[in-house]
Amino acid sequence: MKNLRVTENDNYIFTYLNVCGYATLKQVFNYMLANQVGYKSFESLRNRVYSLVSAGYLFKFVYRSDLVLFNTNLTAKRSVNPNVNFAKLEHSLMVNEVYNYLKLKYTNFSIMNEHQIRAGMLVEQNKVIGINGKIPDLIINDFETSKSYWVEVELNLKSSQRFEKILNEYKSMIITGKIDGVYYFTDNNEVVSFFKKYLKDNSGFNIRIFLYSSNSWIDINSIYNLG
Repeated sequence: MKNLRVTENDNYIFTYLNVCGYATLKQVFNYMLANQVGYKSFESLRNRVYSLVSAGYLFKFVYRSDLVLFNTNLTAKRSVNPNVNFAKLEHSLMVNEVYNYLKLKYTNFSIMNEHQIRAGMLVEQNKVIGINGKIPDLIINDFETSKSYWVEVELNLKSSQRFEKILNEYKSMIITGKIDGVYYFTDNNEVVSFFKKYLKDNSGFNIRIFLYSSNSWIDINSIYNLG
């Protein structure tokens, strides 16, 4: 490892990557913008990241033309070039997009991903155990109103029967007051089509669907007056 002094801005990079595991260079930059910390220009961040890679603090690889980064401590029990599960990577990167979006949208709320939920011992306290013992991808907590919203990232359409079963169970959790709503995020129009039909038949519950299109999130519920 080369002699490179780690700065406070570098620690913001390490912290974000510790939280999400893998992230694109653009996602690291957007995280810094959302939190008003770190490098103020994309070029300065990119140059610094390459220095950190050269010094051995970070690893990188290219995925679909994006530079993906992860901390070297993630490879402690693996080879320097780990076998990446690209199906899980795709999901993880989309969760990052949603995380950054929510951090910008809900500046006064707490946004937690699965890693932070587990680190906060909420799982052990049985506060976030959902359907079939599943933990949500993200949780939005509004501490002022004591409301909690679960967030799921759905890239592929499940069978209609399975999807409907999951949503009906979420409805039950909302009715019983365990959670205050569920927000689904997707870039798949087939998922949106299913939700449009489901929500027309199941109105009155805080279940929302957002579609990623042209680098922005579209609130489908508002457009089609659903839910």
